[in-house]
Amino acid sequence: MSDQAYAEDALLADLRAWWDGEVEGTADPFANPTPGAAGTIFDVLPVIDSLSCISGLLTIEKHVGFEVPSRILRSGAEQT
Repeated sequence: MSDQAYAEDALLADLRAWWDGEVEGTADPFANPTPGAAGTIFDVLPVIDSLSCISGLLTIEKHVGFEVPSRILRSGAEQT
């Protein structure tokens, strides 16, 4: 991508599409996982985890023209 400014409307549209795909069918994507849920490990993971956020960063990168470092994402255990 060149040094030209990005199209904010296009970025927002792509981020909304990414978000909707991540939280589809979820009442509260930021709710804490249910401890001790039966089934698989996926029953106790939050809907939006750090790996999911990486795909959001990739969405941003294709618009802004520079790499957003993944180190800006913190795991749930590191949140304050």
